[in-house]
Amino acid sequence: MARYKDITGQRFGRLVATEYLGSDTKGKVLWRSVCDCGGEKVARAENLTSGSTQSCGCLALEQRRNAAQKQVHAM
Repeated sequence: MARYKDITGQRFGRLVATEYLGSDTKGKVLWRSVCDCGGEKVARAENLTSGSTQSCGCLALEQRRNAAQKQVHAM
């Protein structure tokens, strides 16, 4: 069993870590997190703590929508 730091209840962007899931095939610690939008995400602890995983995917979708709305087409 991999040693891990308990991050239960900590917020990482829009995610809150809720459950330790063990480790993946490479020995990296996995956590289940709940997003502010209600979605869930299973992510490596290192990705949560480094900031490379900040939402369940809703943040990227929102950013794409905002960028598309701001885009101006020249004729």
